[in-house]
Amino acid sequence: MNSISNMQIAILEDNRGAVREQLNRLDRRTEGEMFQQAAEHFGFKTVEHHGIRLAMRSEIARVMGYKDESGLRKLCERYDLDAVSLGTFGQNVRTSVA
Repeated sequence: MNSISNMQIAILEDNRGAVREQLNRLDRRTEGEMFQQAAEHFGFKTVEHHGIRLAMRSEIARVMGYKDESGLRKLCERYDLDAVSLGTFGQNVRTSVA
């Protein structure tokens, strides 16, 4: 069943949790698509893990004009942005993004 049908059913059933879940999926998918477009435009690699598109912070920092990733890391910390340590992934994942 497609996401529009799922959303319609959730609304008709007045299932707020299911409506929120559908909206979150849409937000994640749109976010991933836009991030992939940025990666293609600016020339950095991404990988998708559990529906979330990830990239190396050092690659994004380079695109933003930072000489290393520390400036971008500080921005992520200041604004409480999600960051995932690629050290928690296997070598095959780290290699595919590096």
